[in-house]
Amino acid sequence: MNKCLCCMFFIAFFTLISCNNEEVVFNNYMDLPGASWSHKDSVAFDWEVTDSTAIYDLTFQLRTTTSYKWSNIYIFSDIFFPNGKARRDTFEFYLADPKGQWLGDKSGLIIDYKYPLYKKIRFPEKGIYKFTFHQAMRDSVLHELMNVGMKVTKPIQ
Repeated sequence: MNKCLCCMFFIAFFTLISCNNEEVVFNNYMDLPGASWSHKDSVAFDWEVTDSTAIYDLTFQLRTTTSYKWSNIYIFSDIFFPNGKARRDTFEFYLADPKGQWLGDKSGLIIDYKYPLYKKIRFPEKGIYKFTFHQAMRDSVLHELMNVGMKVTKPIQ
């Protein structure tokens, strides 16, 4: 019986591992000092594109506490290309539903959010790309925001 149980455990374990449908090529978080994010401060990530033909997904990551007072957040996202050009987009992410229930993965007092920014995109040239994020809320300083992150993955076909 123990051998059968052990075999079933290994089969389930390897099945779960093989279910991953993405290859992570970049994943980084930056701490927000004092768990506060001013509208004057940006969070920046540099990532080098070595394959301009590859397709990527970009994900915005955020960690808050349960004391964050808003149910959403607006973000300015800037991409600076190696050739000096830039692109800015504005995103709104919902952190809680209309009843006030947090939408992210909650563990104790911490909530972890992952939001798609760009899906199935190509970067036209090789080189260093700089990604910056600014909070764009009406409050000039947002409290109870702990980390901002960015993840880049290659979707597996």
